[in-house]
Amino acid sequence: MVGIRPSIPLIFLDDDTFQADMIEISSKNYMDWLNSKDKESVIYIAFGSYSEISSQLMEEIGHGLLKCGKPFLWAFREGQDGEKMEDKLSCKDELEKKGKIVN
Repeated sequence: MVGIRPSIPLIFLDDDTFQADMIEISSKNYMDWLNSKDKESVIYIAFGSYSEISSQLMEEIGHGLLKCGKPFLWAFREGQDGEKMEDKLSCKDELEKKGKIVN
């Protein structure tokens, strides 16, 4: 058996960035945004690849992010059948003005 990519994604590059996979991931859409924010000022929200959260909990988190007023990066995974879970948020437009939602 030959591994195609690292089983534990711990590859630190010379420029202090973290690469989680051997495949280049298009991060341009949020790296420039992150770099424009003050150091240690962005809230990061992610629930991993396997956990599922209810629509009600997503709504509560979304409204909490709006109330706190801090910039955030919220990573969503695709739902079953390839659906975009973030599209279910009633406050998505408001959230996108305060932070970044990525897959």
